[in-house]
This record gives sequence, C-alpha cells and structure tokens, in this order.
Amino acid sequence: MISRKNNGEKKNRSKYEISAKIIESTINGAKKTSIMLYASLSYRQLMQYLEKLVGANLLVINDKGDYVATGSGKAFLKHYIIVDALLESKRDSETKQPQIISDGNRHTIVRPYS
Repeated sequence: MISRKNNGEKKNRSKYEISAKIIESTINGAKKTSIMLYASLSYRQLMQYLEKLVGANLLVINDKGDYVATGSGKAFLKHYIIVDALLESKRDSETKQPQIISDGNRHTIVRPYS
C-alpha cells in the first residue's frame, strides 16, 4: 500500500502519486465511489484522472462497470513504488546529516542517531 509520512504538515500530492493511488485501488476492480474515497479525490478530480488513465491504457472498464488496472497500469504502479522508495530513502538520508548549530561564537555539531 502506498502511504506517505505526513508529520502534521500539508503536502500537495503529485499527479503520479494520485495516479498510483487510483491504480492501486483498481487492482481487483473498483467502482468510482470506492476509488474516490481511497484516493481522497473529489468527483470532478476523479473523473479527470480516470479519463487520462483509461486513455493511457493504464485502466479499463470491465463489463460490470468496474475500473480495473491493466498490465501497463500494474507496471506503472510497480515502478512508481520503487522510485518513491528510492526518493524516500534519499530524503531520510538527507535529514540524517550532521547539523551545525551556532549561538554567536560557539558552534556545535549535532549528529543524529542512525
């Protein structure tokens, strides 16, 4: 499951993150309402994304009216998860760098725990 550490701060999601969330919700087939709730989108936003994802052959609509991820959609999701994990690892390593704290004449190096 795709999840993002929030830490109480507001963060705009990228179109790739939203697309991945939609595709993830349709792996076994899903109706619009279910996708909308899972991806935390308004109906208008959902319809814009569904149109693009179906047009890009990442989703199809089956005979029951469910949206289902295609092979290409599953491949996109797999690659998105890998890239996101790499970026998250990079962000974590950047925050673990030593910090220099200065209070006028004194400088202190603070090294975070690993």
